[in-house]
Amino acid sequence: MFKIAFVVAMILVNFMAARGSFGIFPLGIDNAEVSSNSFLNKVSINGIYTLQNAIELRRQDNNKVNYAAKAGYKSDIREAFADYLNINISDISEKNPENSLSCVLPYNKAIEDLKPNVILIVMESFGGDLVKYNSETFNVLGELKKHFNTDLVFYNFLPAHEGTIGSLEGIIANVVRLPSSIYLSQSEYAYKKYTFSGAIPYKNKGYETTFLYGGNTGWRNVGNFMPSIGFDNVLGEGSMDSAWPRSQWGVYDEYLFEYLFRALSQNEKQKFIYVMTTSNHPPYSIPNDYKPLPLNVPEALDKNIIGRGLADKRFITYQYSNEMLGRFITKIKKSKYADNTIIAVTGDHNFWNVIGYSEKTMLDSFRVPFYLYIPDALKPKNIDTSVFGSHLDILPTLYNVSISSAEYTAMGKNLLSNQASDNIISIDVGFIMNHNSVVKYNFNNGEAAFYKWNRSKTGEIEQSFETKEHKNLIKHYLSGIAVSDYLIKNTGK
Repeated sequence: MFKIAFVVAMILVNFMAARGSFGIFPLGIDNAEVSSNSFLNKVSINGIYTLQNAIELRRQDNNKVNYAAKAGYKSDIREAFADYLNINISDISEKNPENSLSCVLPYNKAIEDLKPNVILIVMESFGGDLVKYNSETFNVLGELKKHFNTDLVFYNFLPAHEGTIGSLEGIIANVVRLPSSIYLSQSEYAYKKYTFSGAIPYKNKGYETTFLYGGNTGWRNVGNFMPSIGFDNVLGEGSMDSAWPRSQWGVYDEYLFEYLFRALSQNEKQKFIYVMTTSNHPPYSIPNDYKPLPLNVPEALDKNIIGRGLADKRFITYQYSNEMLGRFITKIKKSKYADNTIIAVTGDHNFWNVIGYSEKTMLDSFRVPFYLYIPDALKPKNIDTSVFGSHLDILPTLYNVSISSAEYTAMGKNLLSNQASDNIISIDVGFIMNHNSVVKYNFNNGEAAFYKWNRSKTGEIEQSFETKEHKNLIKHYLSGIAVSDYLIKNTGK
């Protein structure tokens, strides 16, 4: 009996040693940050996990889709560029059609004098729908509320993807996310150098570029992908104080923001810092010393909740993350960085699995807010925050208020300019819209449902017959997919 028990115990010990964790995350390809040293993180992965990952990526690669052809642009990719930009095909270069996406920024004395830092924060599950219920008795914004009141917030805003990594890539890659595609960071294109990479315009202007993640840089291969897309530094929880408390996903947001402030203060170089938080993620834990603000659920929200026990946990972590973000922004505004630092914040995706949505509230089911703090000396006048925008528009917007005498390549628009007034936006799953019309489009089979905005009920849609404008929305969506497919597959080095 003893020998049997010993053998069973040894099997369990070996299993746990190979797994590397008693938590929900085993030591695998997506969770291999055991040190701040990248070499040690690579050698920590055993051969079985490496082989498993290689087989899976090869399988996905063999099944890859010709998105340009499927979108209807098999013969001449210039047609896709012309349709996407709404210009004549004769204006698209035959040899380098990607040049049509190039934008040149003029000299700007205010920018050159201030030399602003740029901080772009992507908050885990920072859905825009829950914001509208915020009140003193249901305080989900906390300290962030006062900044929402005084700075710029765009609410007609869509993420690139329904999941974290797709949106994280969608923002920094500056190109449309391809529906149902393998994530760029785990694809054969993960190590390509692209002119459209989001950090490149900052790098070319002498900025120190940093990607900062509250979790493990082994996740989704971001530790290797982010340097290839233009980041000098890639820092995760392995680079942070080991004494800092954390959830199973990473350090709690208050410590991530403390580390962020330290990174900003580390030297006098101009900095572009791209940040991803982790706290507002299952299993929804918060630090023991955090004292929640009032969260008495209003009746208007309560009737739409699905799963109250889960909702209560989510509301607290959502509040905690927003409170910590608000405190960080307050700290910046009270510091020497107030007049020379731009802060942009969005969510990776909506607040999932808590609120039930109907067909007419489809926008609420996807949308995330886009917050923007710009020092007065750099802020344009007459900004319309009611325009429609998406993750694709974040970096073009930031470039235009932070760098001058520079060039960038991107598929999005500057939301602070007149060009955004007729913006068409979409999420990769095929929810497409502008200020008049909405289409739900299935890229796989071409089926579509048509809607228009309900003018008497803000944010709601109602069914409609197909119009010329609906066709234009679909054309923009499909041409964007074709352009992105071309850029990813043909312009990397």
